[in-house]
Amino acid sequence: RTSLIYAGPQDDIYSTAIKKCNSSGPLTVFVSHHLQTKSKKIKSLCRIFSGTLNSDMKIFIFDANESSVQN
Repeated sequence: RTSLIYAGPQDDIYSTAIKKCNSSGPLTVFVSHHLQTKSKKIKSLCRIFSGTLNSDMKIFIFDANESSVQN
């Protein structure tokens, strides 16, 4: 099922972490919906496939057309 979720190489660190649901692996999430609050802030509904997301983390969102991951 990982190949349906992740378009990158199926043997890299991201794919391997997704397959194992590795909570200490790199953070990979699927953003299913964006919500705008009354105060104009954007909140997103996400499903975490690997890694751990904390409320104090700064994350960057790539769209489906992103061809490579920048470190």
